[in-house]
Amino acid sequence: MASTHADLLPRPAAVTLRDVSVMRQSGHGAIMQTVRPDAALKPRSWQLDWGITSGAVADAVLRHFDDHRLETWTFKVPRTGELVTVRWMGCPQVRWRTSQVAESITGQIMETLAHE
Repeated sequence: MASTHADLLPRPAAVTLRDVSVMRQSGHGAIMQTVRPDAALKPRSWQLDWGITSGAVADAVLRHFDDHRLETWTFKVPRTGELVTVRWMGCPQVRWRTSQVAESITGQIMETLAHE
């Protein structure tokens, strides 16, 4: 699959790393420890939120999904500036306030690892 740059994807208002910690339990059900899987073995995922915005932004996000739903693309992680190869986990959800204003737009992306 071709890798695509996210140049056409509007900048989200918030990017949240989804928790990927794993709890290990004893045979009796007691939690023994919480561990975070090695990123080399388990891909990270992020939730992208655009908040209240114009319908044009919602259309651009949905168009990006339609154009790249099966492709990987490069995403720059806020704060760290790390470039990661990602793909959409599913169609972004848009809640409309009016026909011109989106109440919220939320999408989830997942890192694509070299061995996938």
